Amino acid sequence: MSRGFSAIELLIAIGIVTLLGALILVSALGFRARRDVSIVAQEIVTTLRRAHARTMAAEGGGQFGVHFEATKYVLFSGAAYDPAAPSNEGKMLPGNLEISLISLAGGGSDIVFAKVSGRTSAAGTIEIRSKSKADEASVVRVDASGLAALVGSAAAPTGTRLVDSRHLHFDLNWSIKPETNLRLVFLDPPNPDVVKDYNTAGFFNADKSAFDFSDTADISGAKQTIRIWTHALSDSAATLSIRRDRMENSKAVKVYFGTTKDIVSYAADGAATAGSFGGTMSAP
Repeated sequence: MSRGFSAIELLIAIGIVTLLGALILVSALGFRARRDVSIVAQEIVTTLRRAHARTMAAEGGGQFGVHFEATKYVLFSGAAYDPAAPSNEGKMLPGNLEISLISLAGGGSDIVFAKVSGRTSAAGTIEIRSKSKADEASVVRVDASGLAALVGSAAAPTGTRLVDSRHLHFDLNWSIKPETNLRLVFLDPPNPDVVKDYNTAGFFNADKSAFDFSDTADISGAKQTIRIWTHALSDSAATLSIRRDRMENSKAVKVYFGTTKDIVSYAADGAATAGSFGGTMSAP
């Protein structure tokens, strides 16, 4: 009787241990898939940004792009992808991942950035997915301006802080057309603040239907790069985008139109707080 009971207990214990082991294994596989997808998605964003930056810098006098296939992506130079070009920088995906969707304007599989402007006619999305767990996926988006980011959005009213602030949108219920000055105030403790004023005339197009500003400022030997442009601009409203990548900036900065219309304040770590004139701030 005692032996039979002990045998039953042993079988139950073995069953519980087996079940727990299976649950732990499933959880571990899910974690690994999530981690791998996240790492590769961020690597693709970084590669797209490298191609964009090299184009904007006119490296080699040319332009750059990124080609995508199911199992790899390739950074290339030139206006079109040549699989035999010796300058190609290819990266294979881990065997457990795939690029499951390439959805670009024009239907191709290449994102090429234009000289001078850095824009692309192949805006769209790239989806990276786990082969074994299809629900573990991440999407990279490139907009027409050439900015690349992981998909994810959040709206934030005035005074709200956004930590992931590389690229922010500001929906303004007033127009920047009459503004003649753009001001950047860099905080440089223990040194005094550094104020940079820019005449906006050089950054509007001829009919003031668009605005596109970019500059790299030297603040105590540290380069700070910011781009500010419009997605929409009318006589009564504007939709602004501001790009301040933490890889290119280390100083806190405040952005104004005029000298008092505060759009946004960035902490040194990149956290952004919308100003009283910043309207509705969101991360695309």
